[in-house]
Amino acid sequence: GLAEQGKFSEARPYFQEVLDANTRIHGPEHPEVAKGCMNLGLLLLQSGDAREALPILQRAVDLYEKGDEAKTPGMALSLYQLASAHLALREFGPARRHLQRARAKQRGARQIARRREAGETPPLADAAIRPRPGGAQASVLAAPQVHRPQLAAQRFPAAAEQLQRFGET
Repeated sequence: GLAEQGKFSEARPYFQEVLDANTRIHGPEHPEVAKGCMNLGLLLLQSGDAREALPILQRAVDLYEKGDEAKTPGMALSLYQLASAHLALREFGPARRHLQRARAKQRGARQIARRREAGETPPLADAAIRPRPGGAQASVLAAPQVHRPQLAAQRFPAAAEQLQRFGET
């Protein structure tokens, strides 16, 4: 597409159109809107406009946190992108906090995937009706695709480099 060809200004209206359509179709707090924010934010980062990307990426993070998406790879990716925007603006404190949160979300997604692979998580149909201790219903999460650190390093080299400098703590 246009973004892969480096034609960011030409691609932007299309990314914005997809985000607007998802907002109209699904409502302003739907995970598809978070994905659209993440994609538009990444496009802005790639085009060198980190300042404009910041609020859009923050919106993606906020939307993921509001829903069941907080434990998915999309949440970790949004945090990595938000950290990358802060790094581009030389705002190292916020960048470090977002990188640390992204790593924690990665670990959480990997733990969920390992438990599912080991058969420790009940089937989705059972999880929907099996109460948790204290009476709360079990949450039903879509099976996450594990986000691997190598993929993050490929997609967000500046964030990966800074994460190593910070000692990955």
